Amino acid sequence: MLRAMSSLPWVMLIRMPRAVWRGVLDRIATELFLMASPGSSRDISISYSAQIMYPARIRLEAGCRIGPRCVVVSERKDASLVMGPNVNLVSDVHLDFSGDVSLGPDAFISEGAIVYSHDHGRDPRSFPRFTPLSIDAGVWVGARAIILPGVGLVGRGATVGAGSVVTKPCPDGAVVVGASSRTIIRES
Repeated sequence: MLRAMSSLPWVMLIRMPRAVWRGVLDRIATELFLMASPGSSRDISISYSAQIMYPARIRLEAGCRIGPRCVVVSERKDASLVMGPNVNLVSDVHLDFSGDVSLGPDAFISEGAIVYSHDHGRDPRSFPRFTPLSIDAGVWVGARAIILPGVGLVGRGATVGAGSVVTKPCPDGAVVVGASSRTIIRES
């Protein structure tokens, strides 16, 4: 038996407890969130490294996942965030819900994407202007894409290409790409 143990790679023995601890810490983070957000489904997953502000103003439905190092913040204490069933914030997503944000069922926000729902105009010291944002069902926001305030709507089934900067509303089924996000495909 001792000989069998010596043949196991030491790396596996070192990493195995980390994976176990991450799972335990994720479950603790999820339970703490559920205590602060009683309207949320119990069938959710929140990474222990996610930063979430005002959890009482957030409602997550079944199957939602907030991944590692995601930041979910608001500049207003009375703002709300509603995430429909099976919404996935992968990792390193920055989601500002100051202007009230809703994410439809099966929305997928990829790594490093940034979503804003407020701005300060041309003076960073001015009072923020809040704009509601709705990201409809089946939307895929690519890696490191940015959705700026004032967009208002990303339509059902739209795809926002990786690295795109969205400055205006996206119609249903659109594929938007580029630094000033132009629509290249529009499905009816």
